[in-house]
Amino acid sequence: MSKLSFASGSHKHLIDVFNREIVTLEFEDNSSGSLFLEIDGNGKLERNYNFGSHSDWSVLVMNRSSKSLEITEDIRLNEYSKLNMNYGELSYGKHKKDTVANFVGHDSELDLNSAILSFDSLTWNIMANHLAKRSKANVNNHAIVLKNAHLDLDIIGKIENGHSGSETHQMTRIMNLGDGLNTIVHPQLLIEENDVAASHAASVGQANE
Repeated sequence: MSKLSFASGSHKHLIDVFNREIVTLEFEDNSSGSLFLEIDGNGKLERNYNFGSHSDWSVLVMNRSSKSLEITEDIRLNEYSKLNMNYGELSYGKHKKDTVANFVGHDSELDLNSAILSFDSLTWNIMANHLAKRSKANVNNHAIVLKNAHLDLDIIGKIENGHSGSETHQMTRIMNLGDGLNTIVHPQLLIEENDVAASHAASVGQANE
């Protein structure tokens, strides 16, 4: 188990998974900057992010493992924190991911973007879990699925009762190339509050010969 702390500035870090790794990433209050995070190895990885109040960060996560990875992510956004979270899933391998962004502070914001080139198998559950007022989420996924590859995406926006003024939006675009494809997308909105804005869109298409 390891803990990484980040003050304002530009940072780069490699997480090499061997069997099982637990990593906590702490971002200071009132800090801002960027983080380039590379992932490699084989096994299970648990990543816990905590973005301090009034922080403003841009994070790029590149998965370069060609083996098997099971990744769980817990992202905590405190009050007035802003996060631009970007993922590159461009590797071979059999990967399972579970990402939950918890908006625990009011007026917190998340823009999550993924670029996926599926060579083998990727199952990914992404949830924007609104637990505070005036929290905002935009989740955008773009994917190309190659011959004999498998892609399964479960995208959830959840706003619990009492968290008025919140917004959760999602958009997924997938293009299938080749034969023997297996692509599944589940866009979901779980809304328990009236004074909110929510939307989802998803499309899966085959390229014209």
